[in-house]
Parts: sequence; structure tokens; C-alpha cells
Amino acid sequence: MQQKKYKVISTSQLDAGKVDDFMKQCFTRDKCDFLKKYGNWLYNGNENRYIIFDSDTPVGYFGLIPSKINIEGKEYKTLTSIDLYVPAQYRGKGIMKTIDNYVKSKESIITSFPNSISYKIYKKYGYAITNKNSIMVFPIRPLHILKHKKFNTFSRYILFCLFLIFEPLSFLFRKWYNNKSIKYTHELKNPSIKFLENIFKMQSKDIVTTIRDESFIKRRFFDSPFFSQYNFFVGGSQNSQSIVLVTRILIHKGVKQTRVLDIFGNLNDKDGLLDLIRFVIKDSIKKNSAYITFHVSLSSLFATLLKSGFFPIARSRFRCLHNSANLMQEIMQKKAHWSLSDSDNDSFD
Repeated sequence: MQQKKYKVISTSQLDAGKVDDFMKQCFTRDKCDFLKKYGNWLYNGNENRYIIFDSDTPVGYFGLIPSKINIEGKEYKTLTSIDLYVPAQYRGKGIMKTIDNYVKSKESIITSFPNSISYKIYKKYGYAITNKNSIMVFPIRPLHILKHKKFNTFSRYILFCLFLIFEPLSFLFRKWYNNKSIKYTHELKNPSIKFLENIFKMQSKDIVTTIRDESFIKRRFFDSPFFSQYNFFVGGSQNSQSIVLVTRILIHKGVKQTRVLDIFGNLNDKDGLLDLIRFVIKDSIKKNSAYITFHVSLSSLFATLLKSGFFPIARSRFRCLHNSANLMQEIMQKKAHWSLSDSDNDSFD
């Protein structure tokens, strides 16, 4: 049976009103409003948003965010796939195959952080997938952590019993932690793009990661609609200023939280990392956050966070595809550093 032919058209070539109408079939009202206001920022240009058509009928949607990654000191183009959606009435009709063919036609490495639904789809189409990434949390006001969506019913109950015991002691803990001394770290009140780019250049070239160059830093942080919620910290042993950490303070489901969006620079500096993380914990306590979340893929960073009092609450998947099987395998096997700033997981709440 011959496969039906669908058209893939960039939203930059379509009437904005028609795009908005189709978004309402795909996403919640809040997300539709967000995409209407900030879609151009999120996708690094509306030309990177796509709608699939059956004749004149829109039947699917996806986005591809362009960036670059480092592999052994070499630079490769990447496209991060996000917001894949096909309305229920059009599923099972070969639309995903059309999307897959279109994405694979790009001369780029394809990456994403799939959820449980898209994970099954991508696995079917030959993407390499790992779940070695962790989401870690530091409790400041323990009972508030239970509102985090990553907990299932059983773990929520167990933690509730534990946190009920420790919650009265959290005040004493916060007071004690505020007295901890910080050696090397301070907050950057007016960070420059060039300064942040130079810090990234201190990162080891044997770590596979998104390249934080001027264009990435400007778009992801300085052009972000959430920029006013961001905090930039710099540290490094012996006051070397070799590591940067970026947080976002926000209220989510009625609870104030700190999200670590990014950390980059000399990640081999264990003393500098420990001092930087302690400073962020103190800053979060000062700003009355209930907890801190951290997306981690490097085992050395995971160990430092454990030492600092963080604990893992969930796994996070990463998927990759390239025409070269050897290159794809290399990406999946080497030390890799992925953070929230590499995905769209912090772009909408």
C-alpha cells in the first residue's frame, strides 16, 4: 500500500491566525498563549516550527531548535526536537513517518529529552536512547517537595512520613546552613555574554555538550522572557572564576522553588563546584525557596551533589540520532553534560 503524501510547512510561511487555531487543537490554553507570545524565542525563530498538512488540513506539529555540540573538540550542528504532537483523530495514518523522514533529511545530529509517550515513538524509529540522566532535589522545606510531579503515590507516602518527622527541624537546619562559610563564589549582578562564553571555554573538550557560544547564551538566557527570574553565580577554587551556575527562582503550583538551569566551565574543579553549590543552597534559603532541583548527567557532578545533600527523585531520558551510527554511538557512550538549558523543559509552566 502506497504511503499517503503529507506536506511539511514552516509556520513562518503560514498565516499566524491559522497557526494559532491549530495550536489550540494540540496544546493547553496556557501553552498556546505562551507560544503565541514567545514561540519565536523558544524555537530560535518561527521558521523552526512546522505543521504537517493533508491537503489543506493541518494534522501534526513539531519544532526543531538549532544549536551546536562539542564532541572531542569538534563542532557539530544539532537540532533539538520538541513539541511533537499529532491530534488523536489523525494518528496511525503515517504522519509520524513523514515527520521522521523530514527530520532525518537534515544534515544534523537530532537530540531531545523525550517523555514516556514520545520515548516509545522514537525507539520505534531507531533513535539511540539513554536514561542515565537524573533529576536531583535538595529539600529546604521538606513537605513542599511532595508537590513535585516526579513522585509516584507510593514514594510520596513514604517521603511524607519521613518529612513529617524532619519538617520541624528544617528551621534549625536553615539557620545552621546560613552560617556555613563560602570561600570562592559570588553572584554576578550584571553578567556579560562574553564573560559567560569565556567561562564555557574552560570546560574540558572530552565532555559532549551543547556549545555555549555568544549566540546560544544570548538567546537562551538574555533574550528569555524569564530573564528577570535568573540568577548567575561564578566560582572556582582559589578564586579562579572558572565555573558558572545559573538558577531560576519561580513559584510553581503555589510553592517557591529554585531550578538550576545550567552549570558550565571547569567541572573538574571539585572544591570550586562544592563551594558554588553551597552558595546556591544558601541563596535559596535566603530567598525562601522550598527546594532546589538539578538536572544531572555527569557522574562526577552527581557525586558532588550527593555530598552536598541532594538526592535523586527521577530519571530523565536523552535521545540521539545521526546518519553515522559510529558518531551516534560515540555521543551516547562518552561523558556527556546536559542541563535544563539544553531542552524546553524549563520554558513553560
